[in-house]
Amino acid sequence: MHLHKIFYALTSTLVTYAAKMATASHKTLYFIYVIDPSRYTSRFQSFDLQTQIDREKALAAYNLENVVNDAHHLTQAPVINSIICGDPRRIIVRLSNLNNVIETVIGAQGKDADRYTRIGHVTRYVSSWSQHNVTIVKAHQPQPHRAP
Repeated sequence: MHLHKIFYALTSTLVTYAAKMATASHKTLYFIYVIDPSRYTSRFQSFDLQTQIDREKALAAYNLENVVNDAHHLTQAPVINSIICGDPRRIIVRLSNLNNVIETVIGAQGKDADRYTRIGHVTRYVSSWSQHNVTIVKAHQPQPHRAP
């Protein structure tokens, strides 16, 4: 399966779950996209740091717009979003630990260098350090059919 299909499946699953939780708890949905500038410090990059971050911000804004639209179709709860630059682990934990947060919903898929892991280092960190409930959502990946 292509990465963008896995990402969409994960995003769709995550948005559906979060929308149901927001509806049940009468809370606002807050989607965030964290840009990690440390990913762009390699000397092998051909563009300057700010150009790369600006490109990722534009892509994040596009993706968040789609996520927010999907959420609006699933719930009447208010939906907000932000794009934030910094260390994803620390930013998500800081937001997760705010007093008005009842639950953090995070995707399980992780990418470590060039290999994909079952649970990413950011998800592991957030689930360890958040003071509130953390729900880890995995994308449903259909199992291959085996001929008898």
